[in-house]
Amino acid sequence: MKAVLLNGINNLQMGDITEQPLGPTEVRVKVAYSGICGSDPHIVDGNLGAASTYPIIMGHEMSGTIVELGEKAKIRGLKVGDRVTGSPSYYCGTCDMCRNGKENFCEQFIAHIPPGTMAETLVWDEQQIYKLPDEISMEEGALAEPVAAALRGIERAEVAPGKSVCICGLGVIGLLQVQLARLAGASKIMAVDVVDSKLELAKQFGADLCVNSKEEDILDAAMEFTDDVGFDCVIEATGVPAVAEEAFNLVARGGTVNFFAVYPMDYFFPMHLATSYFKELTVRSTFFYPYLFIKAVNLLPRLQLKPLISKIFPLDQGVEAFEAHKDKENIKILIQSNPVE
Repeated sequence: MKAVLLNGINNLQMGDITEQPLGPTEVRVKVAYSGICGSDPHIVDGNLGAASTYPIIMGHEMSGTIVELGEKAKIRGLKVGDRVTGSPSYYCGTCDMCRNGKENFCEQFIAHIPPGTMAETLVWDEQQIYKLPDEISMEEGALAEPVAAALRGIERAEVAPGKSVCICGLGVIGLLQVQLARLAGASKIMAVDVVDSKLELAKQFGADLCVNSKEEDILDAAMEFTDDVGFDCVIEATGVPAVAEEAFNLVARGGTVNFFAVYPMDYFFPMHLATSYFKELTVRSTFFYPYLFIKAVNLLPRLQLKPLISKIFPLDQGVEAFEAHKDKENIKILIQSNPVE
C-alpha cells in the first residue's frame, strides 16, 4: 500500500509498504485523513530522536472507517463501517504507571508505538479506536488527537472559571486552547503570535486581546491588560526560546506556567529561581494526554474545527504536504488517503 515513509533523518519519501497483518485485538481502518502535527517535522529532522529502525510510516492524527476487526476486538462495541478516530498511544493498563493514574508513562509505551496514519490503511489495537460523533465530518475527526493534547495543556495550566490566561503560539494547539479556555470559563484570554491571520482566528474563537509580538511588546501588553498583575495561567506553545523565557514575567504571583511546545534538544531554560520563589510559581510541561481522549472526542461538536484546516493534499503528494506545513500562514495540513463515501 502507498504510505508517507521516513527512510532516515531528513529522508521523507512516498513509497509502498506491506499492509500490516491483523491481530486478535486489533482493528483495521481505511484511513480518510491524517493531520501533520507540529511534532512531525521534529521526527523527520531527528530532533525527537532517531527511530530504531527505518522506514517508518509518518503520522499519528487520523480519521477513517473500520474495514476489519480481530476476533477478540469486541469489548468496545466497534463494528465494520464505523466512522472512527484514534489515539496513537497504547497503554497496557497493568504496569505501575498505568495503575497510578499516569498512563502517559506506561512502561509498554515505547514498545507499542503503532505504524503511522499516513497510509491507505492502518492497524491499531481496539483500545486506541474511538467512534466519531455523527455530526463531525471526517476532516474534523482527524483533529481529535490535537484536541486531546490541547485539553491536557489546559488541564496542566490549571485553567478554571474566573482565571486569566495567556496563550503564546497560535498553531493548531494554541488556537484550540483559546477555545477550550473559553469553554473552561476563563475571565480574560490574551493570545500571542506573529501571524495576523491566526490572531484574527483567535479573536473569533474568544480571545479578548490578540498581540502580534513582532509589532508589540508582549510584557507591556500583558501588564496593561491585567492591571500590572500578570496572568493566572500562561501556556507557552511557540517552542521559541526567547518567548519561553518571557513566561515567568507574564505569570502572576501564585500562577502556573505550562511549557507545552517541543523545544530544541540542546536548549536549556535559564530559570530565574528567585522569581519563582517570590511568585510561588507552579511550573509544568505536558506529555501526551492520560485518560483524556474520550473527553476530547466528546468535545469535538463544541469546537470550531473547520477554520483550522488550511489545505488538504492527496496521499501521493504527502511530501509536498510537509513542505506546505513550513508556511506559517497554514494551521492544519491534512493528507487524504482515501475518498470519503
